[in-house]
Amino acid sequence: MLIDQMSPDDVATATARAAHWREDTDRKKMRAAMVLGNKNEVSDLTRLADQGIAAAQYELGSLYTVGVPDGIPSKIVPGLIDFQPNDRKAADLYLRAALQGYPPAQWKLGSILYEGRGVAVDKAEAAKWFEKAAAQSEASAMTALADMLAAGDGIQADKGRAFTLYRRAAGKGDPYAMKALGESYARAG
Repeated sequence: MLIDQMSPDDVATATARAAHWREDTDRKKMRAAMVLGNKNEVSDLTRLADQGIAAAQYELGSLYTVGVPDGIPSKIVPGLIDFQPNDRKAADLYLRAALQGYPPAQWKLGSILYEGRGVAVDKAEAAKWFEKAAAQSEASAMTALADMLAAGDGIQADKGRAFTLYRRAAGKGDPYAMKALGESYARAG
């Protein structure tokens, strides 16, 4: 009813504020779930991921990507023993978060598709996910996409665009992009 009485700009502002509040609430839930010494971290992350919180889906996917980290006794954290590397589960979790527009998950999903871990290799689809994350200033995605563009690996080569992406990622502090950018300048000069 109120939407009918609001201007399009007011609706857009209200929608943006609601999204910001939801993201802030999600961040607070994630911080609470990942507090050092939280013995329920895995079950908390699983619960938050099941609630559709993209950051939790990404973090849970990361656990499935690497499995139980060395030096963490699984008996301390209930459920951690279950986290053996499982690229298929990681890909599913990254996809759920990526579809919500979460840039780190978009980059990780692109990486999984590029390398074919748990899924079939699909470089064109990987480039699409890198593109989405890069559009949201995810430096690692910019670098991955620039690598593909520079080599024409799975997509049409575009060295000029690759250079631009390396420069943007280097400006965000990505060390690999800084190296690639320096090498580009050395070849040109």
